[in-house]
Amino acid sequence: EEVAQFYNFWFDFRSWRDFADADEYDPSDASFREEKRWMERQNDKLRQKRRKEEKQRIAKLVEVAYSLDPRVSRMQAREKEARSRAKAERNAQKAAERNAAAEAKAAAAVAAAAEADAEAERVRAEAAERKRQKESQARALRRSRGRLRNAC
Repeated sequence: EEVAQFYNFWFDFRSWRDFADADEYDPSDASFREEKRWMERQNDKLRQKRRKEEKQRIAKLVEVAYSLDPRVSRMQAREKEARSRAKAERNAQKAAERNAAAEAKAAAAVAAAAEADAEAERVRAEAAERKRQKESQARALRRSRGRLRNAC
């Protein structure tokens, strides 16, 4: 946290220097107003250029310090480890969800197969019962025919 604040300050650093020493022209020496404005614009351009160079110099210095700072290396290693740990946890959770879904699907398939077997067994039992009743009725019919013939 402290390291991050330190480097945030230096990466966002704004110089308070005005670079007036970079002025090439003295506007007080101008003989008329347009010349004075031109001199001021030229001086302003030179100041902007020096500000930009200063900002680049500081940024380069901060980047070198940042890249060589062992605290930053340790912080980045911890962050990388945390990201990899989080990724591993997400992958493990996804794998667990996939396994649970596969197990649920397998259990549903087993239950469906058991239900289909029970239905087939019930149909066979009903068919066997109908056949037994039909045979029983046929025997009763044969007996009653035989009795009818004997009676006549």
